[in-house]
Amino acid sequence: LRSLYEDAAQARRLPALVLLGHSLSALDLEEKGPVSSLLRISSLYTVTSLLEGEVGQMAAKVKNVSPVEISEILHWTGGHPHLVQAIFRLIQVEEVKTPRESINFILRERLPAFDIWVQRLKVALKSPEVSRIISTLLSRKGRFLRSGYEHRASVLELLVQGWIRLDSAENAWVFHSEFHRRLAAEAYGQRGR
Repeated sequence: LRSLYEDAAQARRLPALVLLGHSLSALDLEEKGPVSSLLRISSLYTVTSLLEGEVGQMAAKVKNVSPVEISEILHWTGGHPHLVQAIFRLIQVEEVKTPRESINFILRERLPAFDIWVQRLKVALKSPEVSRIISTLLSRKGRFLRSGYEHRASVLELLVQGWIRLDSAENAWVFHSEFHRRLAAEAYGQRGR
């Protein structure tokens, strides 16, 4: 690939590109063969949640936020970087004064990404298995027990899209955050439209 973008006579610095190709065969949930296309590889990226200490460090730079407020931020965002940043951005530009006001503002005004997330989930909900998982999460204390591999492709799809995460303490899949739970309820209610 590098030879396609660089002239041999001129050395240029290009961002590193790592092709994972056949080394990702362990992630092919259908076990039909190795993952080899860039499209499939890019769809395997999942958002890494921020930890309590990381959210605390961000909070310290914006405003003095109490441990209770940090816990509330984590409950609502699940540590999702986009959501955490949105909360602190609102506080920083002084549109709101507290994390709670920021959360209420986001619930009322909606982030532009929310509509995209809901549309993507509505497409995924066309799968009966994905629909059943979301229905279970919405109705049973927000838990989908991690059992055998009968639902693995649908679970991976929801995991990659950022809707769910594994709660290792309960060995169950849960919504990534309270924002995700509310948006999933919205998408599930609109799934036939």
